[in-house]
Amino acid sequence: VTGMIFILIVTRSLTPEEFGTWSLIGGLVTYVIIIEPMVSYWATRDIARGVESGKTAVVSSGVLSIAGMLGFLVISFFVSEPVGADVEVLFFASLMLPFSFLNRTLSSIAIGWKPHLNSYGVLIFDIAKLPAAVILVYFMGMGVPGVIISLILAYTLSIIVLGIASRHKLQKSFNKKFLADWLRRGWLPLYIKFPNVVVLDVLIFSLLTGSVIGLAYWAAATTIGTTVRHTSQIR
Repeated sequence: VTGMIFILIVTRSLTPEEFGTWSLIGGLVTYVIIIEPMVSYWATRDIARGVESGKTAVVSSGVLSIAGMLGFLVISFFVSEPVGADVEVLFFASLMLPFSFLNRTLSSIAIGWKPHLNSYGVLIFDIAKLPAAVILVYFMGMGVPGVIISLILAYTLSIIVLGIASRHKLQKSFNKKFLADWLRRGWLPLYIKFPNVVVLDVLIFSLLTGSVIGLAYWAAATTIGTTVRHTSQIR
């Protein structure tokens, strides 16, 4: 329900150009977030087996998020002009990545020892982004930057909740052996996520049309399908 309300706020408040830019941002994020499971995928399994690798996972995720930001900035720089997107807005969107990486990693830690904690994080995130979006996007008309700030604020609250709840799993020191082992086996989660990059649907579509407006209508159509798919959650 909260996701549907957020989608309504975004789609009803943004212009076609802004919504197209937001859809482009979402697509580009998926291309760089692919490296995050190199840590979280294995952190869940280690935590579930009693291995105290929580702090190593959080620190490692922060380092990977920097690499993700750099990759996002490079892609945005080369894509913005051909599709007519505001490069400053794309660059600003890169600020979401560290929060997204950290939130995903803390969620993976929670799943490893108390799976229900992850649901609390999701609940906090979905609820927190609504008032932020109403104020920044609907009333203040901040457009895409408002959506980005709303998500950053929601990520921050979710991170705080997950961090406090999982604090007992974050007390051990950083262990570079854990990181080395995760990176050595990192090809497995990358292989699982690789089809998301191979498709390149958002990027190819926007480059072919040379505009984010076409991407906005394409994203609106897929959003309808995504909303319908939510009904599967009640089964």
